[in-house]
Amino acid sequence: MDGSYLFSQLAMLVLVFTHRSEADICERWISGALYAGDGMCFSYSKTSENFINALRHCQTEPNRHLAELRTEYQRQTTMTLFIEAGVGSIWLGASDQAQATIWRWESNGDLLVIPRHWWGPNEPGNRAGIDHCLVMGSNQLLYDRDCKISYPSICQKSIGNPCDDVLPGAEYYNGSCFKAVKDSLTIDGAQEHCEGMGAFVAEPFTEDLLDFLTLFAGMNFGSDMNVLLGLTRTSLDNHFRWLSNDLQVTASNFADSDSDSFSDDDDEFVRTSVVMAGSSNWKWYEVKDTFQAETICQKVIPVYSHSYLATLPDSALTVTDSALLSASHTRSQPGWITVEVTSNPGGDPEEINFLGQQGLQHRMMMDTAGRSVLMRSTEPLHVTMTLWNNDLTAISSSLLLPVDTSGVPVSRLAYPSPGQVSLGIVSDEDSTVHLNVAFSGGESNAAFSVGEFHYRTWPWFTFSSSMNDQLQPFYIDLISGYSRAPFVHANHSVTVIASEGKVTGTDDVTFEHILSTSQIGKNYVTFPSMPFNPSVKDTFTIVAVHNNTLVKVPHLDVNLGSYNVILHKAGDTFDIELLTGDFRHVTGSKPFYTYARLRGTGGDNPCTLTLLADHLWTDQYTFHMTEPWTSLQDVYVIAVGNNTDMEMISLEAKIDSATATITTTPNCQKVEGTNYVGCYYELTLVPAFYSLSRPSGETFAAYMFGSKDQAAACHQLGVGTDSSGKYPAMMFDAEAFLVSIQVEEAEQCPEQSTVPISPSRRKRQSGDYFKDSAATTVETTEELPLCGFTRLNITPSSEEFQEMLESISKYIKVDHHNTSQFRRKKESAPDNRMSSVSVGVFSCSLIFVSLGMLILMDITSIVAALSGIVRGGTGLGEI
Repeated sequence: MDGSYLFSQLAMLVLVFTHRSEADICERWISGALYAGDGMCFSYSKTSENFINALRHCQTEPNRHLAELRTEYQRQTTMTLFIEAGVGSIWLGASDQAQATIWRWESNGDLLVIPRHWWGPNEPGNRAGIDHCLVMGSNQLLYDRDCKISYPSICQKSIGNPCDDVLPGAEYYNGSCFKAVKDSLTIDGAQEHCEGMGAFVAEPFTEDLLDFLTLFAGMNFGSDMNVLLGLTRTSLDNHFRWLSNDLQVTASNFADSDSDSFSDDDDEFVRTSVVMAGSSNWKWYEVKDTFQAETICQKVIPVYSHSYLATLPDSALTVTDSALLSASHTRSQPGWITVEVTSNPGGDPEEINFLGQQGLQHRMMMDTAGRSVLMRSTEPLHVTMTLWNNDLTAISSSLLLPVDTSGVPVSRLAYPSPGQVSLGIVSDEDSTVHLNVAFSGGESNAAFSVGEFHYRTWPWFTFSSSMNDQLQPFYIDLISGYSRAPFVHANHSVTVIASEGKVTGTDDVTFEHILSTSQIGKNYVTFPSMPFNPSVKDTFTIVAVHNNTLVKVPHLDVNLGSYNVILHKAGDTFDIELLTGDFRHVTGSKPFYTYARLRGTGGDNPCTLTLLADHLWTDQYTFHMTEPWTSLQDVYVIAVGNNTDMEMISLEAKIDSATATITTTPNCQKVEGTNYVGCYYELTLVPAFYSLSRPSGETFAAYMFGSKDQAAACHQLGVGTDSSGKYPAMMFDAEAFLVSIQVEEAEQCPEQSTVPISPSRRKRQSGDYFKDSAATTVETTEELPLCGFTRLNITPSSEEFQEMLESISKYIKVDHHNTSQFRRKKESAPDNRMSSVSVGVFSCSLIFVSLGMLILMDITSIVAALSGIVRGGTGLGEI
């Protein structure tokens, strides 16, 4: 028994486990199949039959036949399957039946050319004159046997090399592609060469991978060659570390005499690399980093299991001089990460590789023609998008939440605005996505736009639409005048981005990725945009998700404690104005949204973000401090968690590849009446890559805020993995919500009732509040009409009137089956325009004409009546 046989036996025993990790790529063909290189899958067939029947059995489907051992990789795979099967012998796909002693592969007649040591002793022998077919025997060597004997067999099927489109000319193993590079290079030259292909110098960081690379080197390099690996050692560190992630090497195969070739006393020892030596059965040797050798490049095949998606409404596009996608690993995990970024529907994806310990900063162009972006990643990431203009008078940012893959229908309630809010809706689903959108409550001048069409509807408005194409966005702009939060429901996963222009003359905007109703909670901690500066006020808007939600909110004066607010209907909102002097607690009887509008030095141009409930907190955050944040006046990180060790949070910054622990003591404050603590970190305005974590490993919330002059930007630093929601019994009922707003407004329309408004509340708010839990309603100071009519100053000859008549005739039809609603259809509107509309105002406004009677008419009558009214000088009711 020679040494080569012993070596092959050792490799075989290791590969039994190694190959099991390969099963995923061949399981699509048949359970238990293994990848064997060259695009081939091998599978064991336990059916015992003669050689001819075994041939036929394996040929029952295209590109399949008895296994052929043309490479060491395929032989090792066959040996693995053989040992797992525990049988005596198995058929393989070769014979010399056509011509004695001339062995050929049965699939195509190629000559069987294999190393001599693959054969058993004195084989092939044809001792009885009838041994013409190939088997692997119990000792995993090859023998000729009588073709009429029955044995199990190994079948093979061509599935194509998974590396052909990833790293052409490479071989596949366990999710990566490996390519032999036969140029003589130093370790730095080898790394540069591999990076040019989007790869890196091979790193056998597990025992399994080490064994494969040993096998791969023997198949591709001569025994007199040396092959570089991706690890180095320096005199400053004295530990071998992988090039790609700087982690200390655990698996190794050093020759006994070479485990530590250089020492600190060696004048020449500054930095060393490692080679596998063919002359020593590919054992490892330490060499100087100037040593030249061949190498193996490795590239991980991306499996995109995480997606991040955004689309920008019109109002967000006023800040588009620059756009930046920042991404970092959620666990600060080192190693290579691959992302695929697609901008705009139908655009070509761009593949980007980056190190997890460095993160990614990807510049983009965003405009009206290209306002959507999809990032797919091989690892879970924290992804943020930042927009700004050249002079930094406008800046906005948002965390991009992971795309929900649960397949559960989702609802969202976006934040209302004192100005105008716009919504961008997009999905990466292949199937049709059905949307329901609703606006309700507020004032009689409520309005919104879809494309070139502008609508004025009140007191409620619902419509449905379908998105048929992947990444095809849908936009609703300039939503104003409604008191309840804009509502969006979809039967599949969608991303909803809300944006609004600021109230001053600048072009600054804010935009926010909206959480689903299943992701919100009942407890929140508000934080000041500036660290305890009582001269600045921030606003926090609470949005009810369920009817009759009682929320305990803090007074402006911290000494006065809290008071209760009752939000009667889902979508009702209430504003809390707080000084930036304290962290405050907001809690409710049912889950609700809390939207923060943070000013800082931004004055009247606050940024908006969603506060995170504790089930969305995580124990570690990573983020970039980079342009444009480094050009702002003030940048802070805010952390909120329970009080066990919040003041000991570790904030580390990597600057120019050097890691330093930030020793600045955080500014922390206990949240009154709770066990929460809020802390502030003021960041140095220099480019850095930060990581934030607690010694205890407990979860906490983290936010980033920055401002300059009249501009402010803010976003969450990340969310935890529990996106399924904490309150499954409180799931939002979208259908009930749509019905309730129609019933409620229909009941209120016949009479001119009013809603109590407190002096500190805007008209757009809804709901009641009670001081100090008392049951006394706040004194009414002004009235908000529920069913008013707006006068339009137009004449029959005016262009506006003619356009109105044309619009009514073309896009509205009366549904005779339901007199409380009507539906209108756009026949020519492109790009996913509304397919059906229910407008609540018409349940109120079809009360007119001289006799004072309620008349339900078809559309021709409506148009004629409207024309007659205008000619008679009477004002038109709201359309």
